[in-house]
Amino acid sequence: MTRNLFDQPFALLLLLLVVIPFILFVSALVDILRREGVDGVTRLTWVVVVLVLPLVGAVLWFALRSRYGTPPAAAG
Repeated sequence: MTRNLFDQPFALLLLLLVVIPFILFVSALVDILRREGVDGVTRLTWVVVVLVLPLVGAVLWFALRSRYGTPPAAAG
């Protein structure tokens, strides 16, 4: 008999406490590094903040990113 991984409470806890914050962390770093119009010092500062305080830094970046440069141009 096989069980669905997400039937187990531990799997849901793992998803909420590890997987989702990791995705948020990685997407914040990618967004910081790809954003156009951000000077080097600001970019480096945000990378350090996100690396030192992964969850808090990523949330802060997404809350404040509109103040820093423009999103990368769409490929096409």
